[in-house]
Amino acid sequence: MQGYNPFQPPIAAGTQPSQTASAPLTAIAEALRETRPWVKFLAVLGYIGAGLSVLLGFFTMATGLVSGALRSGPLGGLTPLLGLFYIAFGAVYAVPSTLLWRYGASISNFVERGELEALVDPIVRQKSFWRFAGIMTVVMLVVYAFAIVGGIIIGVATATSH
Repeated sequence: MQGYNPFQPPIAAGTQPSQTASAPLTAIAEALRETRPWVKFLAVLGYIGAGLSVLLGFFTMATGLVSGALRSGPLGGLTPLLGLFYIAFGAVYAVPSTLLWRYGASISNFVERGELEALVDPIVRQKSFWRFAGIMTVVMLVVYAFAIVGGIIIGVATATSH
């Protein structure tokens, strides 16, 4: 009995059920169903990027430790720190991928159930993703501002010292 909903109130004889309430839900479900593959695709790409970043971090740390043992150069001590930065970046990059993956899963649940109550979870998960994206954007803007100001200070200090 496809389309049977045991929780739907009974319909009086001779009347037709209202299609006006379910038409928007059907349109929302269709739009989310079409969005889901892209959400999952971006989540998988994010996981791949995070994994590559972590691998690059370990590789950078290992080569930095090996090259530092063979010779001590000006950047020999900084290479392991750069590796730790890549690992931390990969860990942070995995967070939005996880949020997107969960969002995609909640879309599937809503599309399968087709009920208004099931729409709450995808919306809440989408909100979580955008909140994280917004916070990270603000953090990066602050980091960029410090980097620009620091670069100007270092450039002026270097130019005046010669």
